[in-house]
Amino acid sequence: MNYCKPEKEIISGDNRDDVRSRATIAVDILDSIDDYVSAFDRDWNFTYISRKTAADFGLSPEDLLGKNLWVTFPNFVGTELERNYREAMEKREIRRFEWRTIYAKPRFEEFTVFPSVEGITVYGVDITNRKQAEEEVAQAKQRLDAHMNNSPMAIIEFDDEYHVIRWSEEAQRVFGWKAEEIMGKAIREMPWVFRDDAKLVDQLSTDMLSGKLPRNASANRNYRKDGSVIFCEWYNSAIYDTRGKMISVLSEVLDVTERKRLETQLAEHSRNLEKLIEERTRELKEKERLATIGATAGMVGHD
Repeated sequence: MNYCKPEKEIISGDNRDDVRSRATIAVDILDSIDDYVSAFDRDWNFTYISRKTAADFGLSPEDLLGKNLWVTFPNFVGTELERNYREAMEKREIRRFEWRTIYAKPRFEEFTVFPSVEGITVYGVDITNRKQAEEEVAQAKQRLDAHMNNSPMAIIEFDDEYHVIRWSEEAQRVFGWKAEEIMGKAIREMPWVFRDDAKLVDQLSTDMLSGKLPRNASANRNYRKDGSVIFCEWYNSAIYDTRGKMISVLSEVLDVTERKRLETQLAEHSRNLEKLIEERTRELKEKERLATIGATAGMVGHD
């Protein structure tokens, strides 16, 4: 059945039936697709609406043909849908936008509005599943970012050329640089590897890039933004694509400067204690020796 509003007949004779037949076929094809199609004249009256689109409003195409869009559906007035429709009509420009339905069953659609001399034609695609997937990905990223920023370890991620692409809040606390100061910069651009440890870090970076050491733990000294030196333990993990090319490196960094300081103090204390014990032992042995000599001398004198 043809759901197009009849236009003035300009074809006569035997060709009329053929034109009508072709129009019917075109409408049947549009009604068979699983998308949303509608058309309006320059007065915003429906000139075509697919059965699927009409059914979403609980109506049939016959209920809407010739009706004014804004009068029939007043809740559309003042919305993003109206703005895009009118701009397409007035500026004769194609418009594409996303829309959350307000009359039909709640879902997300992507509309493309095509202008013509007679008015506009609207083509809509249900993107609800895509939007839900995008929302799930966004929520997963939000949770991951929250966990990383809440981690007691500094979280740093590098791309395949060792440019910084993630810099957690703890990384800022440990190294002193804010994310906006270091994001996008390569390791070699940042003065944060202690000079005497640079060779070790370069070799480790090369081994990860080649896939030789996809997972590893290392320790080296780093400079902070203020120039002070800290001791860090780096726990690194690289991921690779199907061809074996490195995609990124995620590093968890633990500032062990205080532990190193305590270990140094403890080692010094242990050395001092051992020295004290050795000295005390020598003193005791000397006293025992002198006591033995004294006792021997006494025995000789008594004899």
